[in-house]
Amino acid sequence: MDDINHILHKFASALHEGFPDLVITDFLTLSDDLKDKPQVRWWYAHALKQCSLHGEAAALFHELSVHDEITADCFFYEGYCHWRLGNTSFAVELTKKSLAWNPGHSKAHFNLCVFYREIENYQLALPHAKWILENGTEPQELLLAGEVFKVCWDLDNSYLAACRAIEIDPQSLDTQIGAHFSICLACDWKRSEAISQKLMACYLAGKYDVGESLLSNVTWCMDESINFEVARHAARKIPTPIVLYSSSRIRRPGRLRIGYVSSDFYEHATLSLIVGVFEKHDRNNFEVFVYDHGRDDQSLYRQRLRCGVEHFVDIRSLDDAEAARMINSDGIDILVDLKGQTQGARLGIFAFRPAPVSVTYLGFPGTSGANFIDYLIGDHIVVPDASRKFYSEKVCRLPWSYQCNDDKRLIDSGKVNRSDFGLPENGFVFCCFNRSSKIELHSFTFWMKILAASPGSVLWLLDAGPVAERNLRREAGNLGVDGERLIFADNAPAPLHLARLALADLALDTRIFNGHTTTSDALWAGVPLLTVVGEHFASRVSASLLTALGLQDLIFQNWEALCAEAIDLAENKEKSLRLRNRVAEARETFPLFDTKRFTKDLEMAFVMMAERAEAGLLPDHIDVPLPPPENPTNPSV
Repeated sequence: MDDINHILHKFASALHEGFPDLVITDFLTLSDDLKDKPQVRWWYAHALKQCSLHGEAAALFHELSVHDEITADCFFYEGYCHWRLGNTSFAVELTKKSLAWNPGHSKAHFNLCVFYREIENYQLALPHAKWILENGTEPQELLLAGEVFKVCWDLDNSYLAACRAIEIDPQSLDTQIGAHFSICLACDWKRSEAISQKLMACYLAGKYDVGESLLSNVTWCMDESINFEVARHAARKIPTPIVLYSSSRIRRPGRLRIGYVSSDFYEHATLSLIVGVFEKHDRNNFEVFVYDHGRDDQSLYRQRLRCGVEHFVDIRSLDDAEAARMINSDGIDILVDLKGQTQGARLGIFAFRPAPVSVTYLGFPGTSGANFIDYLIGDHIVVPDASRKFYSEKVCRLPWSYQCNDDKRLIDSGKVNRSDFGLPENGFVFCCFNRSSKIELHSFTFWMKILAASPGSVLWLLDAGPVAERNLRREAGNLGVDGERLIFADNAPAPLHLARLALADLALDTRIFNGHTTTSDALWAGVPLLTVVGEHFASRVSASLLTALGLQDLIFQNWEALCAEAIDLAENKEKSLRLRNRVAEARETFPLFDTKRFTKDLEMAFVMMAERAEAGLLPDHIDVPLPPPENPTNPSV
């Protein structure tokens, strides 16, 4: 008995200190009798797991699961090992078995959230997130639960999980960073500002590797040099594999082969913008491949995508190396990332350099920070000359806005009335349907000045849950405006949302992170929008969109000027109506919603990239020229 106790203590200590190889070596020297002891085999299985020998470890945990006292844990670890082997569905079933034996196994609830997140089935993760919120004691588990709630649009519980995580570990910057976005969504500005200040202190001290996501960073920080460093440090964590494609030459002769990679090929903002481009690509000169690693929602958008491209390839079951090998064997000339460093991205595929030219576009408003991405597609407003130094990529600027739009977007034809949505029949309706995390005190203060100077007016916002609603109404009161003048709209299907959006008189933009798709939504619905041009990509997008619609006079250099114009429009109904008519006319004549024209500009960008690669030249900054006007009698078009 002393021998076995000594061995168990030795194995446990070695694993705790990070030496699983010693456990494996010592195990192989034991007598057969000791090797057969379940307690010894238990630690041996853990050593195999820590050495990434997941197949052998899974088999051993399965063997040990017959022992009732460790059955729940054996199923749990066997499930984990199968997940590491890429067998996520089997991992889910094994982890469910673990919970059947021990419903209070917190790590099993956590792992099921992880597994369901991976396969993007957050609804199935929701019960486990709720269990963690009620019972969890680990910040990491609570933060993941908060993420599940956030994706399922249960923003109150997302906020509660974030706050609970901070309460458990108030000194941890990692925990506060993980909670930051949920706190921003709840418009808890005091707490979010405190976290932002801690992050800024780190960055000013040159400490960029603190783990903040790029999306979180650009939501509160407009300093492009900091955005760039955060992106670069994040990109360094992407493994750098052996490059598959050693030549920089484009495959010729034949059509250019363009591959698009994303997990957002479902009813998502990205696909709603780009689906028309897929339909309008010139098949005589371009062969388009779509590589999908996201969920199939069987939506109209996804159906249009599948019908609009020649090759739709599901790579969900492939790891990065396998996907890169497939892309390489498909002979892709230009590979386009539509995610950036956002959740669900697979930039690891691009690290293999499976195509001669790699591009990042649309999914993230800023640099990827990756040295294996050649180009970022932007325009002259979101990336002016002085900003190009803050991009790891060479910048390819389109002649109008970088943002594509779908000229087939449906607007519900049913009659909608203001009374249907709690809006005043005669009062002036300001609106902002940007995500609540984009709202901060600076812009909100000016919004309240506008309401205070515009009697009978209201501000129409997207519902972000009771916590955010209470916080915003309270802050309105603090600024001298009745909080009941804030009206909150539920989520709605896109066609109905666009129809109801047209009930508003004027859209107001957010400061640090503009409306992107939401700005296009307002303009497509015929609603004018006012914006202030900012200091980084995310804060310049609305200016880019308004410019492509010929409405540069709605772009302001400061918030005082925007505030004055908004008040004037609310007071002057004739002026407001004239502006609305201009938006309607511009929608039909200017480039922003001309999907065919945009696609030609994008294809010209691809040709210019390909020509450089074909000539053996390194990537360089590219400005796509304006095409000759199709209607020379109207030079504004």
